[in-house]
Amino acid sequence: MSVSTTHSMFDLDLLRSGELSDATIICEDRTFAVHRSIICSRSEWFRAALDGPYVVAKESSVTIEEIPADKVWWLLQFIYGGAELSLKDAPGFNSIFVAYCEAYELGDYFRLPLLTTGVAKALSEQPGPSTSDIQYTTDPFLGGQLTAEYTYAFFDGVARAYANNSPAFRPLQRAFVEHTLRQRHILLADPSFTECLEDEPCFAKDILLELLKEHHVAFVDAHTSPRLNEVTQDQLDRLLKD
Repeated sequence: MSVSTTHSMFDLDLLRSGELSDATIICEDRTFAVHRSIICSRSEWFRAALDGPYVVAKESSVTIEEIPADKVWWLLQFIYGGAELSLKDAPGFNSIFVAYCEAYELGDYFRLPLLTTGVAKALSEQPGPSTSDIQYTTDPFLGGQLTAEYTYAFFDGVARAYANNSPAFRPLQRAFVEHTLRQRHILLADPSFTECLEDEPCFAKDILLELLKEHHVAFVDAHTSPRLNEVTQDQLDRLLKD
């Protein structure tokens, strides 16, 4: 997964070189030289920390204690970078679905809508399971089944997304639902996947509601064709003439 920005590659060069920097970010044992005009214009969190109304004498440094330094560095590269930044380059990458959540959490914490919206869009459009994620059986009725590794990794991400009840995380939760519905012919047909749904009732409910909406729309469309509307109008015209 990658999220694109429209920022210049020159910005990323500035971050890596530290040239012309006018502020610093201190995190654990690392210090990052940054540019206030760039990070404050792209993150409300950094704007408040470096240029907010309560900043005394325009402090030129900010200390971050809640986030590991390697994740802060990854975030800064996203803020500055004009190229696609892959989540697989994120520190501690283990599962793409958990990585989506971690990136979204960073975007929410640092008030960076470009990252949260980009993550939600990329997750909803994430390709389905690859051939390596499917194990084939000799049973002709079962055919291929999702590997346990894929299913567990997916629901690790679901659990993390639904662990936060804040409305700000609804786009992330909806993205998991949209991804599932896009791949329903594989995911919802898999016994192990549907079994895991029992452990995530809120996620299962969201999927069910979306399926019901689709069914309702299909039902309405099937019973409101243009031809039916024409017949109804003809009948009304006759009544008016009479």
